[in-house]
Amino acid sequence: MQQKPYIVSPRAEDDLAKIYAYISQDNLDAAEQMLDKLLAACDLLTDNPRIGQVRNQAFTQS
Repeated sequence: MQQKPYIVSPRAEDDLAKIYAYISQDNLDAAEQMLDKLLAACDLLTDNPRIGQVRNQAFTQS
């Protein structure tokens, strides 16, 4: 397996695991597909760092 050009933080890994666990309670295939889509989005961002729109203010979670 090829190493990815990005690092997934422990917090992000925990979030991904929780997302996977939640979805897999009802549908294991859907959980696999969602995880694949999320990781594919990370790959897309590394290949296209200027994709999307620049925001003046980052969204924050309270």
